[in-house]
Amino acid sequence: MAIIENLRAAYDAPILLVISGFVVGALFGVVAEMTGFCTRAAIVESLDRSPGKSRLRLTQYLAALFAAIAIAQFLSLSGTVDLTKSLYWSVPVNIVTLVVGGVLFGIGMILANGCPGRHLVLMSTGSARSLLTLTVLGLASYATVRGILAYPRIGLEGLGSKVAVTVGLPQLLGIPQQGVAIVVLVVLLAGIVWLGLKTGVRTVVGGLAVGAIIGLGWWATGYFAVSDFEPARPASISFTAPIGETIMYLMIATGETLKFNVALVGGVLVGALASAVVGRRFEVRGFTTELSVLRYGGGAVLMGFGAVLALGCNMGQSLTGLSTLATGSLIATLAIIAGACLMIALERRFDLKF
Repeated sequence: MAIIENLRAAYDAPILLVISGFVVGALFGVVAEMTGFCTRAAIVESLDRSPGKSRLRLTQYLAALFAAIAIAQFLSLSGTVDLTKSLYWSVPVNIVTLVVGGVLFGIGMILANGCPGRHLVLMSTGSARSLLTLTVLGLASYATVRGILAYPRIGLEGLGSKVAVTVGLPQLLGIPQQGVAIVVLVVLLAGIVWLGLKTGVRTVVGGLAVGAIIGLGWWATGYFAVSDFEPARPASISFTAPIGETIMYLMIATGETLKFNVALVGGVLVGALASAVVGRRFEVRGFTTELSVLRYGGGAVLMGFGAVLALGCNMGQSLTGLSTLATGSLIATLAIIAGACLMIALERRFDLKF
């Protein structure tokens, strides 16, 4: 604790935020590269009814969600981090944008064969497909925030602006925060034990590590790098908007200040690259067909636009957001799963693989 307090005393909050973002990103990059953590694969596995089919990715996701909720709720209930100041609690729940955005993101995630976080890791291991996907996704997300795609976004936000939903699940259910957290954690633990008996301890540990890193992000932005004179919203791992911000920073760095989100993306790239090189898994890979470019590019646009509407990607909503027990995160997560399932069904029905 003395080291932490010395660092807080020696450096300004913005510098600590940048350092924290890079460390959190690097840790995620290493763990995700080594374990192959992928929420898209978890959904695909869940829909595969083949006898004896492994549920490695689903087990990882449940373990990650368990650790993220446990740590985030501990930080909240202990008064260390005020999660109500996070994006997931401070922005009114708009059911229309959460559902539309989530469904579009889920469809795009399947088309692009991976979410933003997974593509960051894959790009670091030599994937040219991921480089294109992330570039298009970043431009689409930024265009949705400030560019031409902001017009349909604003229109959709207007459609759902009158729908009132309680921000937090505890308030919505009328159950104390501790009670909701305990019930959710018990259910998740049961699922982890059931699946973990077949997938092994290593799979569970990998997922728990991802969840712990999300918790570290909450602690870093909500306590470690907080200043009364420079207030900042607590946050953790989310990738779509940060990728757009990173692209803009690379173009206008002399007129911008390095922030947590950009450092987070940079950390993932460095961590995943280091892990791939050390493990001898780095390999340059490209597109297999010309049509693949359209598939990945189209999926990237849908993910970029959808994630901004849904206030986060699968990592930002389905793990980081859910760890706060936010109602909007649950809605967005269900919509993302629905969109992914719809696209998978269409692929299998019409043989759309290319």
